[in-house]
Amino acid sequence: MPIYSYSRLGSFAQCPLKYRYAYIDGLDRMRSSIEAFMGNRFHEVMERLYERAPQSCPSADDLKGLFLRLWDEKWSDRVVCPNPERTPEGMKALGLRAIDDYWRRYRPFDQGRVTGLERELHVDLDGTGRYRLRCILDRIMSLGDGSFEIHDYKTSAFPPVQKKLDEDEQLALYEIALRQNWPDARSVELVWHYVACDMEMRSQRTQGQLDELRAKTRERIDEVERAAEFPPRESELCGWCDYQPICPLFAHMFRARQLPLEEYATDDAIGLVNRCASLDAERKELGERMKQVEAELERLKAKAAEKGALEKVTRLFGDTHFLTIKDDFRISYPKKEEISRDRFEHAMHALGLWDKVADINWGSFKALAKSSGWNSGGGVPDELSPFVKVEPVKQVRLSRRKDLDDELISL
Repeated sequence: MPIYSYSRLGSFAQCPLKYRYAYIDGLDRMRSSIEAFMGNRFHEVMERLYERAPQSCPSADDLKGLFLRLWDEKWSDRVVCPNPERTPEGMKALGLRAIDDYWRRYRPFDQGRVTGLERELHVDLDGTGRYRLRCILDRIMSLGDGSFEIHDYKTSAFPPVQKKLDEDEQLALYEIALRQNWPDARSVELVWHYVACDMEMRSQRTQGQLDELRAKTRERIDEVERAAEFPPRESELCGWCDYQPICPLFAHMFRARQLPLEEYATDDAIGLVNRCASLDAERKELGERMKQVEAELERLKAKAAEKGALEKVTRLFGDTHFLTIKDDFRISYPKKEEISRDRFEHAMHALGLWDKVADINWGSFKALAKSSGWNSGGGVPDELSPFVKVEPVKQVRLSRRKDLDDELISL
């Protein structure tokens, strides 16, 4: 069984296909988001800083100069900006500001003794060697008397609420690794530096929480080991995926972008999508127009019913058609998803009416109401009255004039 990591398990949970590309096929990352690129450069600066501090404390300008050199050295056309608001220059400025803020907050960087930088630790989750986890900790600090801190740098724009951090599994797994490698550790505190907003957040775990996380992580490893297929799983994170150019959900988009203009204009697949989109827009437009027509028809029918009552007639004539007006009724009852449905069905059974409708639908229930006289003075049975409402309405029907054409048109 391979050695897993938090990011490896997280990759499978996010998208099994991404997991296959990275950990089974061993494909190199095809691209990197600007956020990840900036975060990596900030981590490198912090590593250099704590290699020397507190014995030697570089200036903020020294650290920012290092950040800019690393940025230029490692920049490539593989770095992409999924969010148009996160431009390279903007992210570079954010990184420089974060270094300034961090330097002012923590200098002279003597808050404990550095025990590890980008330290790789291995942990055995059940003592058998079957469930092994590899952890890389940004920074481990020893405070003396068996107290440790695990520090992690985050460059995201917004920090989470405290409750979210108290449930964070990554640093909790790192604590499990630390305690296994430092068995005499008395206490461990987890520390996050949200450097984009100059904020520090902390959390601690109980032994019970760590034991529960061990078991949960073993279950996740078992789930990965059982996997026979690795389908893509679309989410909001797809835009930041390193393998989007070869993913079956997005590969055609990337190929289309590379087509010459004349080929793009005649590409069959692009044409099919565009035609579908055009027809769908047309269908929606017609649907909206149909709603308007239906609403106008109902308004005119209501007005015709009023006119018929005023003139004491049941039929109104036009040039080619006529409207027939007659008394009708509308009936309502609890639908299957409503809370009162069970009590309604119980009342129907108690009255011996359920078999008459076989299964409740509007047509059969209206026929039952009519045959039982609920609409003509008999009233709805008391048992059903909390659920069933019968309202008189006017039915207006449009027909073609027979003296012009025998065809009947009914709306």
